[in-house]
Amino acid sequence: MMATTAPGLTRGPAWYLNFIRRIASARWFTWLGVHILTRLDKWLYPRFHGRFVSAGPPILPLLFLTTTGRTSGRAWSTPLVYLPDGEDVVIAATN
Repeated sequence: MMATTAPGLTRGPAWYLNFIRRIASARWFTWLGVHILTRLDKWLYPRFHGRFVSAGPPILPLLFLTTTGRTSGRAWSTPLVYLPDGEDVVIAATN
């Protein structure tokens, strides 16, 4: 199964997009993304102003959802993919 994206939202050369689509379905890449790349993206994204993440230039637009811990009061940020849908925005919050 291959994920599709809205027209005009993907960025980067065709070889790069094909490479990312191919490895994204690999089991090892899924583990790597959950355990390592998400943490790396939290560090890279604000420092490069969204122009660079762990997989290179972002293919889809990202946003950071920041919440405050109930007991700790600490700010927690999570990168999420979003897509425009007319005047609305659809946010993909996956685990």
